[in-house]
Amino acid sequence: MFSPYNPSVYPNVVFIHQMKLTNNVQLKVLTLALPVCLALASNALASVGGKMTFNVLGSPTTDTGDINTATSYDLPIVIMTTGSGEFAIVPPGSILTGVTFNVSDGASFSFSNPTIGDFTSASITEYGVSPGNVSYDILGTYSGGALFLSATPASFQISFAQNPADTGSIDGVATLSIPPIVVPEPASLALLTMSGLGGLLIVRRRK
Repeated sequence: MFSPYNPSVYPNVVFIHQMKLTNNVQLKVLTLALPVCLALASNALASVGGKMTFNVLGSPTTDTGDINTATSYDLPIVIMTTGSGEFAIVPPGSILTGVTFNVSDGASFSFSNPTIGDFTSASITEYGVSPGNVSYDILGTYSGGALFLSATPASFQISFAQNPADTGSIDGVATLSIPPIVVPEPASLALLTMSGLGGLLIVRRRK
C-alpha cells in the first residue's frame, strides 16, 4: 500500500514533505540571520588592528647625502620582518622595492605589494631629530594585501640612522600600524617634558 510517510520506501517523498513543512521557517530564520551576519562582518572589519615591521636595505640614499638635511629619500629595498595582530598572516620576507618620498610633499609616499598591501600617504611629519638620526611619521590609508581590506587609516613610521653623521651609510627601520599611531607635535612633546620635569622637582622638594 502506498504510504508517503515511510522513509524506507519513499525517502524522497518524505524529504519533500518535510521541506514543505519547514520551508517557511527556514526562510524566516535566514531573513533574521542575514542582518546579524552582516553586522558581525562589519564589526570585524572595524576592529582590524595590527603591525608590520620592516628593515630598510640596499643602501638608501638622499638628495643631500645627509639625513639631517635631506628633503627626498630613495629606498631600494624595504623588507617586511614581522607581523602582529591581523598582520600575523603576512609572511616575513615580503619585499617592497623602489620606495621614494619627499618630506615636503605629504602625498609623496606610497607602495603597492600583493602580499603586504597598498599604502598611500596624506601627511609626513619629521620628529626625533638628532645628529645622525631622524624619523618620519607618515599618516595615510592602507588597503588590500593578505587582509583584503578597503581603504583603512594607518601610519607608517620610519627612522633613519647615519654613521658617521652627515657622510656615513644609512640604515632604516619602519613600522606600519592599524589603527594609526600619531606622534605628538614638537610643542606637545615640549609640554610633556616640562610637566615631567616639574613632577620630578616637586618629588625632590618633598624629600
